[in-house]
Amino acid sequence: MRHKKFMMVLVAATIALTGCTTSDISAALNSTAVDATSTNTSEVTSDDNTGTTSGSTDITSVDTSEVTTSETSSEDTTPEAIKINDENSEAVEITVADLVAKSNTSDTTTLYRTTGVVESIDSTEYGDLILTAGGKSILVYGLTKNTSAITKDGSKYTFKNDKSFSETGIVVGDTITIECLYVYYTFADSTEGVQELVGYATSRTPGEPGSSTGGSTGGSTGGADYTGSEVYQGDYYDSAESLTGSALADTLHDIEIDTQYNWVDYSSGLRTHFPESDKGANGGMVMFYAGTENGDWNREHVWPQSLSGGTYGKNGAGCDIQHIRPTIMKNNSVRGNKKYGTVSSASGTIGHAKGGQSAYNSSTFEPADTIKGDVARIIMYVYIHYSTEVGTKSDSYCGNLKVENVMQGSSKAACFDLLRTWNSSDPVDEYERQRNNYAFSVQGNRNPFIDHPTYADAIWGNN
Repeated sequence: MRHKKFMMVLVAATIALTGCTTSDISAALNSTAVDATSTNTSEVTSDDNTGTTSGSTDITSVDTSEVTTSETSSEDTTPEAIKINDENSEAVEITVADLVAKSNTSDTTTLYRTTGVVESIDSTEYGDLILTAGGKSILVYGLTKNTSAITKDGSKYTFKNDKSFSETGIVVGDTITIECLYVYYTFADSTEGVQELVGYATSRTPGEPGSSTGGSTGGSTGGADYTGSEVYQGDYYDSAESLTGSALADTLHDIEIDTQYNWVDYSSGLRTHFPESDKGANGGMVMFYAGTENGDWNREHVWPQSLSGGTYGKNGAGCDIQHIRPTIMKNNSVRGNKKYGTVSSASGTIGHAKGGQSAYNSSTFEPADTIKGDVARIIMYVYIHYSTEVGTKSDSYCGNLKVENVMQGSSKAACFDLLRTWNSSDPVDEYERQRNNYAFSVQGNRNPFIDHPTYADAIWGNN
């Protein structure tokens, strides 16, 4: 499901969702009056509807053409491409990067051919996925098996989704070649839009075997103690020294209240600071769930606003750099307001640049193993800072935050056990420390679970 406005990207998909089997994209290209109320509003998403394009590069560059050789065998172990359709001689070769660089005008007169890696799949019915290559990503909102999905009348191409994507056999991690049309969809109530491709597949090359779907450490059997290193040496937590349990939780809450002197503006402030707080190895902003440094992004409430008990909107925790993360719009949309937890049967996945995949279904979202700790430490921070369940001090930004409202668990204790397990399985890295230090320089406060991740065990380890 897509985030409010962003679910309306193609009239083709909208009509299909209402029961039709095919739809003509040309109608979408010639119409600007799309009713926002026609989307599925039952899903409350975790962020706003404003997208921004980041033109930087991917943290991890994967050369999918690399051939693996062995000293003891000359056998080529590179997966072979599986042909799906013959290539159309009229198609113009273009890179994903060049498609991303195109203007905000749809192109119905050129059939393009491009190749990339499938980063995530939101709908296996409609062929709704994110394609990545050369450090750039673009949304494919309509991919089918059949070349008949694209027809030409004179100089104009049109697309009809026949909902045959599942027949292609394409899964996350595959390298695929598609022939497609470039569409820039502008929302009816905004000057902003989103770049998309629609078309059919010509070939796929299977990704490397053994990639995970969801995580292997999602279960909670009492939680797990943190064993990673702690490098923080400052005096920010002097008043919490030697404390445990509720006394430690209360003191950390009071420290946060006393030290945060600045909340940035939700609209302009976060956009100003994200390029520094979330700067990646290649100089671009790191997208939270994908791990890439590119894409059409917006602001992700890691603890969704709709699950905050009315504690925040675009103020307090809702504009806290320690909490809000830049996220590819589509990934933000599929997260929505799903609780974090363990997913045993996934309806979709999001690949991460550092490896692994987040998995989700209609009610639950399980982060990739590579960011489980990041998620846990943000959730614990928001709870400690802004919940009225802890601390002796309060301000206008504190409210009725309950961890069981954002985490799947049979009890409050079980929720904290799962957070401790994720905190332990994915130790703090330098990137988190960078964000924490930057937020501290702007806001005056720190995330205690990044500086001292063992605080999670000291507070909730005896539940």
